[in-house]
Amino acid sequence: MNPTRRSVIAAGAAGVAALAAGCSGGGSGTGTVAGDGNLRISVWTANKDHLALLNSIGAAFKADRPEVRSVTFESLNPADYTTALTTQLASGNPPDLGWILETNAADFIEAETLVDMAPDMKADGDYRYNDLEPALLNQ
Repeated sequence: MNPTRRSVIAAGAAGVAALAAGCSGGGSGTGTVAGDGNLRISVWTANKDHLALLNSIGAAFKADRPEVRSVTFESLNPADYTTALTTQLASGNPPDLGWILETNAADFIEAETLVDMAPDMKADGDYRYNDLEPALLNQ
């Protein structure tokens, strides 16, 4: 898997929106950072340029929120990403936010491991929810 710069930017922006909406410490969706303020985000890229972009987005997010102590992007092997993420979930050590493939979304939904961020994203005046691809939202 080799995401384009555009897809990384879009995913990063969605990630920041999800973080801003409160996807942390179990994903309460309350708009607050739970736990110790250290956010861990699982991603399937090890590309240095992608990670640099994501780290800059994370730094900007942290700078605006004193309750956030750190934002760490955890690179998982793309070939084993879904298995690694599933293992983290099963062991009680889920990331605060994680990318998932659309093709795997139904499995994560059925396992009740996802938080519906749509209400928070729609309520965030800075997030352009209507720019998201409608077909992906209705999966």
